[in-house]
Amino acid sequence: MDPTTQTAEADALTLTTSGGAGLTDHALLRLALGSNAGAASLVTWLSTRGGLQALASATHDCVGQLPGVGRTRARRLLAAIALGRRTLACPPRERPRIAGPADVWSVVGPEMAALPQEHVRALLLDARARLIHVVEVYKGTVSGVNVRLAELFRPAIVAGAVQVVLVHNHPSGDPTPSEADFALTRAASAAGDALGVRVVDHVVVAHGGWASARAG
Repeated sequence: MDPTTQTAEADALTLTTSGGAGLTDHALLRLALGSNAGAASLVTWLSTRGGLQALASATHDCVGQLPGVGRTRARRLLAAIALGRRTLACPPRERPRIAGPADVWSVVGPEMAALPQEHVRALLLDARARLIHVVEVYKGTVSGVNVRLAELFRPAIVAGAVQVVLVHNHPSGDPTPSEADFALTRAASAAGDALGVRVVDHVVVAHGGWASARAG
């Protein structure tokens, strides 16, 4: 592997793991353009126009004429800049609050009820019960799943969640929790208490609706 390719791969890894905070303008432009030569000529061009801010008003024709850039790469770069503007301009959407099984159903119920196999997912919540993320913990068979608790709590710890709601589907169409479902709730609750992640509920969804396996 040549040094340029190695550098590009290292930069790409930095971008995906830390958001690119440690990358130079040249490295970010190289990733955006897919061209080291194009990034070099663009950096030179920007240095005569006050720096990176000049891209905010750059035109396609101007950027596309630079050596190593071209019209196609210029379009991609300007599209990325436009998306960045929209990201900053749009107010963040309020994350849904999971206050009970009905909220769980509204987030994942209809989609999970239609699955042909049992799936276990975890709704990761912050201290105010707002949804952080939905993660799939396990995929089983038509009639059951075997859940490793480590796989259940690892995503919650990584995301900084302090509460989780378990949810799984019954392909049979009957949401009535089984004894195995209640046993999973008890085991997960005990493990969560030890890890400082509260298991708020365990909801079973199916075509027939939903039911809570929290008690039992």
